[in-house]
Amino acid sequence: MQVHSYRHYLDSLDNKTDTGLLGKILLIVGIVILVVVGVTSSLLYYESKKETPIRRQAAYIQNTNNTLISINQSVDEILTSFQVAGAKIQIVDDLKESSAAASGFFTSLDDLERSLSKLELMNKNLENTKLSFMDIDPPQDLENTKDGVITFIVDTQLNLEDIYTEQNFVKDVLYASGPSFYLPILTDETIWKQNNKDAIINYYSNVKLQADETLKSLSKLTPPEVYKSYFDTQTAYLILFVNVSDKIINILAQKDSLNPDEATQIEKAYQQLIHAKGDNEKISETLLLEKKKIFDLARNQQKFARIKAQQNLLLSDLEQKYVALPPLKIDNLPLPLQIKTFLLIDKD
Repeated sequence: MQVHSYRHYLDSLDNKTDTGLLGKILLIVGIVILVVVGVTSSLLYYESKKETPIRRQAAYIQNTNNTLISINQSVDEILTSFQVAGAKIQIVDDLKESSAAASGFFTSLDDLERSLSKLELMNKNLENTKLSFMDIDPPQDLENTKDGVITFIVDTQLNLEDIYTEQNFVKDVLYASGPSFYLPILTDETIWKQNNKDAIINYYSNVKLQADETLKSLSKLTPPEVYKSYFDTQTAYLILFVNVSDKIINILAQKDSLNPDEATQIEKAYQQLIHAKGDNEKISETLLLEKKKIFDLARNQQKFARIKAQQNLLLSDLEQKYVALPPLKIDNLPLPLQIKTFLLIDKD
């Protein structure tokens, strides 16, 4: 019985010896794996830290590129809206009817106010973008890029402010003129068809008072140089209207001649109107050209020509700098290693 127990004891020792050896082997393998993983992770972490400045440069370049493209799109949208508004001015002017004056006035006023709102909003967005760029320290070798973008934004703002000042002046002229004098019209033809002296006198007396008040309002405005011709032509139209009104009223205040061969006072008054219409044709043509200048696409594109060239240089420079960046080794690793490296960087 004791012999059996002793053999059992020896067998158990042999089994324990075998298990211990396997455990040691597994332990050594595990240690080797951990060392390899540790060394690899360290190398990856070291490499990722080396590439952090490159990643920051790439992110800064891409963000700047997107900002410039966004500004360009906003400018193009505003210029497109100018083109639409300019077409409306031509359509209304082609009608050349007193009934179209009021609708043309309110259409132009609405277009101007919409345009001014867009210009204000874009200028506000540009100011926020400029401040954001000023607050961010650029990565190494991109200090000049930051300065160039800020200069570009400031120049764009100056252009927008210039256009805003011009359009705001035209809006002031519209408000001062009112709907009655939006189109350079000297009469309402329907009143002459009535062949009624009193109706014609009443019409010109009332509208002449409006013209006098409009001239007083316009005298308080100071036109920018680019719109001095527009302002002077609008004033010349109103003066012509006042003068022909005085002539028509004075002629109609007299009695008709008893001589049947002599023209009636209404006919004489209408002759004055015909003469005035000849002068008014030149005024009308000049006014149309000046009004179209407000939203003229080619003219406003010319304003932004230098800005566009400046922007293209910046975009080209950004592209060259992006292409010149060293390749990122981490991006070429298998995805699991990229994730592990990302986690290590994130913890750091």
